[in-house]
Amino acid sequence: MKLNFLPAAVFLLAGAAHAQTFTPLLTATVGTGSEETFLALDFNDSIPSSNYAFGYKYDGIKNGADLLDALASSGLTTQYIFNGRVVNGFTFDGHLEAGFTQDNYWAYYKGPDGRKWDYASVGVTAPLTNGGWDGWSWTLGGNSAPPVTPAAVPEASSAASLGLLALLGFGTMAVRRKKTA
Repeated sequence: MKLNFLPAAVFLLAGAAHAQTFTPLLTATVGTGSEETFLALDFNDSIPSSNYAFGYKYDGIKNGADLLDALASSGLTTQYIFNGRVVNGFTFDGHLEAGFTQDNYWAYYKGPDGRKWDYASVGVTAPLTNGGWDGWSWTLGGNSAPPVTPAAVPEASSAASLGLLALLGFGTMAVRRKKTA
């Protein structure tokens, strides 16, 4: 029995290429400039749509506090404590999480792409990276987890194309298998 795996390989490669494409669903983009840093904000609460992504355009050297202050124009409110060096809370779109204790706090993360995160122990004075991500995630009970970045839903044409590739690939294999049997 001779099988032609080319259609299946094409389908798998197309799927792998599509899976690597990540487009965040941005709630708002603020500022102007040639550089852009993104923010993922995850309230981790029971209210639907509790995670958000924002874009911040700027020029020059900026830090996390600059990004948060600029996002005030989008409706995001940031509460600071300890002379503005520690985030105590955020309010946005009906969500409010605030308070700073040993077990309940906003955990700060930095990352290259909105999906891979490193815990950032430096706080809001950390410099921004062009194309990089800052992430904040509400921690309840002392177990911090990186924020979940909302992703844009793939266009219907992309999803339809992948479905068509699947049908063609597996259909061709089935026909091939039947002819050689």
